[in-house]
Amino acid sequence: MVEVSERVQARPRVRLRLGDIARLMAVWLVSSAALALADALLPNLRSEAVWAYFAVTAVGGLLGLVFRPVLARLAARIGWLAVVLAGLVGQALVVYAAIWIVPDINATFWSAFWASWIVAVIATAAAWLGSAGTDDSFTASLLRRRVVSKPVADPDVDGVVFVQLDGVAFPVLRWAIQAGRVQTLRRWVTSGDYVLREWTAQLPCTTPASQLGILHGTVAGVPAFRWYDRELGRVLIANRPADAAVIEQRATTGAGLLADDGLALGNLFTGDAPRAMLTMSKLGGGRGSEATRQTFAWFLTNPNGFTRGLVRTVAEIMKERWQAARQTRLDILPRIHRGWTFAALRAATNVLQRDLNTAVIAEEMRKGTRSIYVDYVDYDEIAHHAGMFRPESLAALDGLDRVLGTLERLAAHAARRYHIVVLSDHGQSQGQSFQDRFGADLGDVCTILMDEKVVALDAPVEEWGRVESLAGDLSGAGLSGRAASRAAAVSR
Repeated sequence: MVEVSERVQARPRVRLRLGDIARLMAVWLVSSAALALADALLPNLRSEAVWAYFAVTAVGGLLGLVFRPVLARLAARIGWLAVVLAGLVGQALVVYAAIWIVPDINATFWSAFWASWIVAVIATAAAWLGSAGTDDSFTASLLRRRVVSKPVADPDVDGVVFVQLDGVAFPVLRWAIQAGRVQTLRRWVTSGDYVLREWTAQLPCTTPASQLGILHGTVAGVPAFRWYDRELGRVLIANRPADAAVIEQRATTGAGLLADDGLALGNLFTGDAPRAMLTMSKLGGGRGSEATRQTFAWFLTNPNGFTRGLVRTVAEIMKERWQAARQTRLDILPRIHRGWTFAALRAATNVLQRDLNTAVIAEEMRKGTRSIYVDYVDYDEIAHHAGMFRPESLAALDGLDRVLGTLERLAAHAARRYHIVVLSDHGQSQGQSFQDRFGADLGDVCTILMDEKVVALDAPVEEWGRVESLAGDLSGAGLSGRAASRAAAVSR
């Protein structure tokens, strides 16, 4: 399934609408009320005037515009530990500074730390409710971010953003478009700007093989997701960093899809891109660039980044547990067990990784990176557990469609014109698991079979087979029969 832009869309100007101002005011009022709630809950936070709550949130917002970029750059220069610490305490420092500036309110640092989280949780919920159906605050924060970069040497050359919607089958997407879901994709296809095409993945139809073929032009040597490699004498697993590096090293020619100033983001392989982030074959290869750490630091210190993501992560876990229980209660078949481990994995891919990937793409487009390949695994992760047409899977597809809308708006403010190519690496089929069908785990069955005693035939049976048949036919009574029987016994 591939959709390719046929023309470059016009670049709309960003306008501050009345609704945006109203939502900003609403979030400010809610944040002030949340700070008052923190005052009631925390012993070392005290205010002598109601107006101080409003003043602190306003001053904190202004300080954040100046302070967070400086903190992100400083943390990026120091290293990854500083990036993580900046994400944990950056917002607390802003709140503490605002409380120190505003009179009639005081707090200790740790009170400010917990107050910042209380305000962030409530303000995030308010912002989500206020921005439903509109450009959300996360997109607005990406557009407002100032990126210091070198001038683009070839601004007339079009760039490409390859967006892999992992595991989305062509019939699923076509049905979603026809049903009126995935509004962005539906608008693109029906407008004639994009072409919807179906393609069939080669065997094995898995992410490692398909993505290796897309990025490096070959699927040779990848028979499955994991397999025993005779050359190395061990099992290779494609989503293990060291093994992904081996697979890519065998396939690369130096002329992959992203070799020309590209970026690999959230993939298994790099496509020979000079830079890679969150890509398996490059994980553990070093401390990464300062630019990478700065992007992560900005995401972690921005309230619309890490704080928003953490709040929504918890909400996603609770939603998954409720949906899993609903499947069991309604006895929806086929189904598999969905535990807390999967809930945490789903939250990480559908919230934090999705937002982080989008933030990185926003920065790279502002810098004018020629080609970007990103893998969004949201739908794939849920559909493998819940089913390809289940409500939660289709809701994840809707979420990815909103990401495409965000990328479309970001492309209007990029350093060069961008085409957005949307593709899937493989599809899925819905059926019973082996355990559901046969009442036993496939791994356990294989283990039992390996422990069974078997009879090995070491004799050259092909050579003796015809002689044995002849001797058996000739065996009978009398001297010749007894001789033939002995010959038949010898052949056995």
